Amino acid sequence: ICSGDPVTLDAGNVGATYSWSPGGATTQTITVNPTSNTTYTVVVTQGGCSASGSKTITVTPKPVVNLGADMDFCAGFVTLDAGVAGANYQWGSTYMPGFYATETDQTTDAMGPGTYWVKVNKNGCTVSDTIVLNKKKAITASFTFTQTGSGSCGPYSVNVTENATICSGSVKEHYWDFGDGTIVSGAYTKSLSHNYIVPGDHIIKLIVTNTSGIKDTTEKTVSFVGSGFAINLGNDTTLCGGASLTLDAGIGSSYAWSTGKTSRTIIVNQSGEYSVAVYNGTCYATGKIKVTATAGLSVNLGNDSTICGGSLVLDAGNSGATYLWSANTGNATSQTVTVTPQNGVNIYTVNVQKGTCQGKDTLMITVNNAIPVNLGNDTAICTGASLVLDAGYPGATYTWQDGTSTQTYPASTAGKYKVMVNKNGCKGEDEINITLLSTPTGVDLGEDINKCFGNNIILDAGEQQNATYLWSTGETTRTLDVSLSGIYSVAVSACGVTKADTISVTLSKLSTPVITQSGLELICTDADSYQWYKDGIFIPGATFKTYKPKGYGTYSVMVTNSTLGCSGKSDDYWFTPDGKYYLDGIRVIATPNPSYGLSKLVLSKLPPKPIQVKVYDRIGRMVLMNSNVVNKVTDLNLLSFAKGLYFVECILDNQKVIIPIVTQ
Repeated sequence: ICSGDPVTLDAGNVGATYSWSPGGATTQTITVNPTSNTTYTVVVTQGGCSASGSKTITVTPKPVVNLGADMDFCAGFVTLDAGVAGANYQWGSTYMPGFYATETDQTTDAMGPGTYWVKVNKNGCTVSDTIVLNKKKAITASFTFTQTGSGSCGPYSVNVTENATICSGSVKEHYWDFGDGTIVSGAYTKSLSHNYIVPGDHIIKLIVTNTSGIKDTTEKTVSFVGSGFAINLGNDTTLCGGASLTLDAGIGSSYAWSTGKTSRTIIVNQSGEYSVAVYNGTCYATGKIKVTATAGLSVNLGNDSTICGGSLVLDAGNSGATYLWSANTGNATSQTVTVTPQNGVNIYTVNVQKGTCQGKDTLMITVNNAIPVNLGNDTAICTGASLVLDAGYPGATYTWQDGTSTQTYPASTAGKYKVMVNKNGCKGEDEINITLLSTPTGVDLGEDINKCFGNNIILDAGEQQNATYLWSTGETTRTLDVSLSGIYSVAVSACGVTKADTISVTLSKLSTPVITQSGLELICTDADSYQWYKDGIFIPGATFKTYKPKGYGTYSVMVTNSTLGCSGKSDDYWFTPDGKYYLDGIRVIATPNPSYGLSKLVLSKLPPKPIQVKVYDRIGRMVLMNSNVVNKVTDLNLLSFAKGLYFVECILDNQKVIIPIVTQ
């Protein structure tokens, strides 16, 4: 195996006892993944007989592949190295996947942003690694700053320097916003100095633009502390249930709040961080406070429940609050109380207050001395096996159907098992019905099958009680639908016994029937049954191997093979009645003849080139002409001419035939 890969060893002999070494396992199978070559031995004992076996696991170290950490990609290429010499390599990428699918060297050049991976195989061990090349922005805004003046009366100075990273082009313009209404922009403002009058937090924003017009933005906060006097807005606080708070900045000559107010005090009732700058005629000082507004305290004593009896600890949470419990707890004022509910329904209530926030919850506990006992659903076990039934509730007293008083009971025969449980006066009972399973009988898939494609073939392994099925195809159902030729087998297992059977299925294709002609009779190749068609239309009664057509047309035959259970249709066959006129091997007839003025010129096959057709009356006058006859059937319409004798002249190259026809 390759290092780190698990392998399962199976000692077989279901129902025996096992002793493995190393490890000391006592199960039939063990799954191991040793880091070095290791020999595993097992001793199997069954029915007083013992045997042993061993297997050596040889461990091959896996190669180590590390393409490195994900990185940004700007342009050009990055050489990726699988780092394992003498191995087989297969690269892949979401960038130009078709190209990298052909890369099989140790290294490859990554030429664009995307995910790249390599699969390395050496000495039969395969490992892989992935790296992501993120598309880098054309320009990334960045700056550094230094500050002076904090802790004094001012001025409060900041020096900023742009240090943007560029993927393409260069920085064309800077836009500085110092957060106090001062904005500086232009091409030559890479480094600037700025003085703030008021201390506190100031947000500096930089927008950089490259030579292609692409922009990027970044911002940082610079903080200054004033000197000379302190501003105390109080500790961060929480407001509950719509309460409000008055913030007082203290004595000063002017005020500037973050809300835009200029008064000494403001009233707030929403979450947020509030700050103020106060000027006392000499210096500025700042103060801030964080206010959180909530709907109220969350108090949760848990879900209503039913118990058998005993005591419970109820916890109102919200450590540090004040509490008042209901009278049935003794009007306790602690966070937790221990209660002993009485038979029936018990209601417990607690009121909690923390600061200006209040909350309340109620819990209903119902005492019922019945306890649920569950031996499980009715089930079946194999003959000779045993099922351990567990009544639960360790430490209780138990009474089984035969007087046994243990918590568990081994069931090995068919029947109904029942237990009654008593724990501290709480009682419950349950029962389970157990049936026995037998080993599977023989499996018979039947005789080998030889059928035509398209037949619905279902192999059936038979009904076996509580059995599992495994077909050679991997299916695990009792039946298997078959659509391909092959050898199919099934193994049926139950209660440690397996029965199997195999069947050969051959699916054939019926050969296409062939029509030949003998004189004026059509003949089909051999089949079990026949049905003839003319021009695609069913011919009643035409159900024999041979058929004498009733006139020209396209004939076909459908045949069946009863043994294989399939049918097939012949190719179309063009038939023309016998005649004595020929053009270049093509039999030519006029039918019907005589006619009432409408006849057909019929050819035994398509001519190699157009045939010229002319019709003359009996004194030699041409009455019809068609110089482009290319079909097997052509109309001859003489309805508008006098009844009598006509002559049809057909010319193909230097050959000519004349066919007399009569209209009446």
